[in-house]
Formats: sequence, C-alpha cells, structure tokens
Amino acid sequence: MTRASERPTRRAAIALCASLLILLAACAEGSSSDASQSDDDASRVVAAPSTTTTSTTTTTEPPPPLTAEEVNEELGRGINIGNALEAPREGEWGPVTESSFFDAIAEAGFDHVRLPVSFAGYADADAPYTIPLDDPTMTTPGFSSIWERVDWAIAEAERTGLWLILDMHHYDELHADPVGHGDRFVAIWSQISEYYADAGDHVVLELLNEPQGQFNEDPALWNDLLLRALAEIRVHHPDRQVIIGGVESNGVDALTTLELPEDDRNIIATVHVYAPFEFTHQGAPWVPGDLPTGITWGPDYQWLPIGVRDVSWDSTVRPESSGVAVSFDTQWSAFAFDLGRPIDAAAVTFVASGNTTLRLVCRTDPVVEGAEFALTETSERYEIDTTVCPAESTGIGLMDTTPDPSAMRISAVELCAADGQCDPLFTTQLETLEGYIDRAASWGLANDRPIYMGEFGAFSANGESLLVDRAAWTAAAQRAARDADMSTGYWALHSGFGAYDPATGSWIPELLEALIG
Repeated sequence: MTRASERPTRRAAIALCASLLILLAACAEGSSSDASQSDDDASRVVAAPSTTTTSTTTTTEPPPPLTAEEVNEELGRGINIGNALEAPREGEWGPVTESSFFDAIAEAGFDHVRLPVSFAGYADADAPYTIPLDDPTMTTPGFSSIWERVDWAIAEAERTGLWLILDMHHYDELHADPVGHGDRFVAIWSQISEYYADAGDHVVLELLNEPQGQFNEDPALWNDLLLRALAEIRVHHPDRQVIIGGVESNGVDALTTLELPEDDRNIIATVHVYAPFEFTHQGAPWVPGDLPTGITWGPDYQWLPIGVRDVSWDSTVRPESSGVAVSFDTQWSAFAFDLGRPIDAAAVTFVASGNTTLRLVCRTDPVVEGAEFALTETSERYEIDTTVCPAESTGIGLMDTTPDPSAMRISAVELCAADGQCDPLFTTQLETLEGYIDRAASWGLANDRPIYMGEFGAFSANGESLLVDRAAWTAAAQRAARDADMSTGYWALHSGFGAYDPATGSWIPELLEALIG
C-alpha cells in the first residue's frame, strides 16, 4: 500500500511546480551567462561596463486555500485516536497516545486522524475560563499542558503526512445546560483559535462532538451557539475548514435542523452512523438497558427501517434472514416498535410462529391493550385490528401473556390503512445502514455541503461479537460512504471498537481490510 505521506496532494503538487519553475528560471539565467562569457573569451573582446542594469525577478503567487470539497476529498479515509485525549486525563481510559500510532496509521494507508480532545476538562470553571499553559493536573509525562500535548500530535501528523482533525469532545455540562455553559464554550474556542492561529494547513477544526441533551430539545440553541463559536474561530482562521454536525449526537436525521451560515463556505458537515444501533452497540455497558449480545449481521437479515425504533422490553430481538426472532424473558415482556409519529393504521398483519399467547399493546399514555391471540408452531398470517389504538399512538407492541414465556418468529410485517393499502415495515440491515448514509448524502447535495462521516464502527462486546460480522458491517459502511463521496473516520484505533492492538503494535487484519482494502 502507498504511504499517505507519499500520495500526491493538490497542495504538494502546487508547491512542487512552483519550485521547479524557480529552478528552471535560475538554470536558464546561468546558461545565458555562461554562453555570453564563452563568446567574449573566443573574441578576446572586453565589454565596457554598462551604465544600466536589467534584472528579472520570478515571483509565484501562493496557491489559493483548498475548498471544503477539496479538503474533504483529501481527508479520505481516517481513524479516530479515541479514548485518549478525550478522557478526563490521558491514560485513564486506555493506552497513552504514542508516536508509533501515527506511523502505523500512515503506513496502513489512512489519510487522516481525528483527535478527540476534552478541552473543557482543562479549562477553569469561572470566567475567563482559562486553559493554563502550565497545568499541574497533566498526567502525561514530559508535557506541561494540554496545549503542548496537542502541539505534539499536530507535529506527529505532519511528520507522517496525515491530516489532523482537532475535535472538541466530551463537554457533557454544555449538553445539559447550553445557556449556562455557552459563554465558556465560546471562550474555550477563542483560546483554541488564537493558540493555533499558525497551525499547519493539515489541521482541520471540529466544533463539538455529538451535540445532544438540551440541544435535542431545542436545536435553535445549537444553531445560535455554533455561530458564536465560529465567529471566534474566523478571527484567526478565515479560510480554515471547520467541521460542524447537527444535534442528536450528529444524527443523520438531525441534519434537517442544522443551520449553517450561507456566507461561510469553509464548512464540512458531519454525521455519525451506527446503524442498526442494536448491532453496532450490542453489549456496550454505557448504553441504557445494556443491549443484548449475539446480534448478528447479514445483508439480507430483516430489521426495522430508518426512523422506526425497537422499543421492546424484557426480550431479546435478533434479526434473521427469514424475519426476526424474539425471545421473551418474562411474562408481560414484548416485541414493540415506535414510528415516532401516529401509526395511522387500521390493522397490522404479519406472519408468525411460536408457542405463546400475545396481546396487542398500543404505544400511548396511558397504554391501551387490544386483542389477544395464540401462536402456533406452524407459521401463519395474522391480522390484528389497531383501530382500538388512540389516534396519537406512535407504535404497537406484541406482549407475551403466558406465565412461561417462550419465543416467536415474526416476518412480513405490514401496516394497513382503512382502504386496505398495506406498507411493509421490515427492511434489511444493509438497507437500513445504506439508507442513513444516502439521506446524509442527499442533504449534502441539496445544501451544497461536503459530508464527513466522522464516526462509524461496531463494538466488540468484549469479544462476544463475531469479528467476521463486525468486519462485514464495517466494509459495507465504508463502501457506502465512499460511494457517496464522503470522507470517513472509523471509531476507533483501539479499545472496544478498535481496529489496532497497541500491545502488539499490529492491526486486526479483517478490520483493516474492511477499511482500506
């Protein structure tokens, strides 16, 4: 594979051409002088001194800054050095970032690193919210401040020919209280902007990782705050590219609420894609409810489409090629889904089999229950009346009512209107994944903004997730994003989602092939 530092870039090509022009001009001038001297020697004529001197100076204009689209293309394929500088203090969540990481990333063929940094964790709590230049809380040996540590990372990226995205990560207090922490957020960016005023062209800034919390409740809070922070950045970086995403943790559907300044074209929009979430985050201990493990990936496996959430309780739902398998854990557990809007259906039809008795549950407050019916061991088609559900119901559940719960398989689920028109509910896992990426790409085209898929990955669930499934999902996500002209940043280099083992200094071959092959 070609090292990233060896791949020609537009910036390097322009600089090389300029150097060659200057060299050729110098050679031509020297050749002319030598020829003139040779003629004089041959004729033994000494020229009289000239009273006028003519000089020719070759000047080259500096190349124009790269556009957002050009930078996004240069970013290409990247990887996050996560769980390091984003931790409260480096080393608390895993390995300390080493110079060898940058070498390994570049030699593998990646184009950039995304560097999540918890700048807010180093800033004073009170105004003017200073991030100290000499910080006694620094735990990384040899570095006196987070500034020095990031300086080092920027230099390592430049040494290895990598672009670097400097990302503000983990500002939970801001998500919880955007108004109370807004001034602090802006002040932190003012300091970053000034400190890195002379950073190399290979540095890109990312405003905030995954706006969420109160921003989800009122996206206007984020739209107002991003303008304030962006104004501070533009004081020292009028042409540098800035990456900005929407609320709901940089969710694809939240792009519709993102408002970027029309007169600032040096912006790259970002999304994070972990779909289906039940697969990519299975067993992740920080996810509420602890998603069950054992969820497999297959392009033709059945799953819920974009915008429909699995809200089952006390049950394990697993996609299969022939439908969805549900294991009920206790009496009154359920398989349930939520459309996020009124279901507007007169009936739900499906094919199911099992040895249990189910009851329709309407997702509304208070819960409304409907018909009860028993499954058989042989697959049969059922049609359940949903007109008993209130108009505001956003989904339905099939709740087990037996004291000794069993399991069922369900497929061919359709929501039917009063006129008999039915729409299929299930789709495939691959269609769900590609659907999110396609929606982001469509938004980018409609709004004339390049898209960076800054995070995607599948959690290892402490080794319980099949590596072959993780690699297949990763390859599908990478391929779909690259086909949509997106740059990508895999989450992450090491730890739970990791594609690289710092202990051995080696890549996990299946994941590296999925990302670079």
